[in-house]
Amino acid sequence: MLTLAEAEKDDGAKAVALGNLGNLVKTRGDLAAAEGYYEKALTLNQELGSKEGMAADYGNLGGLEHARGNMAGARAFWGKRAIFMQRSGCPIGLNSFRGGLTA
Repeated sequence: MLTLAEAEKDDGAKAVALGNLGNLVKTRGDLAAAEGYYEKALTLNQELGSKEGMAADYGNLGGLEHARGNMAGARAFWGKRAIFMQRSGCPIGLNSFRGGLTA
């Protein structure tokens, strides 16, 4: 998907592909590589002004910090995710998501 997105010059699809690659390498235990993919996806989504994309990226970065055992860092990213979910008008799951911020 990343190759196709690059060929089509579709930065939105490229950001999604980078986030997915980050998820893949995270499940394989390569947290440093995952962070790189997530940061690249976030940068693209910031450039595009995609609130939904930024929400996903902040959620991924929060999950990464959680995997590292850094709960304060995870909560910080998840808090940003909640803000961008609200800004994008995506209330689905927001209340249950907020519950995880207090855990």
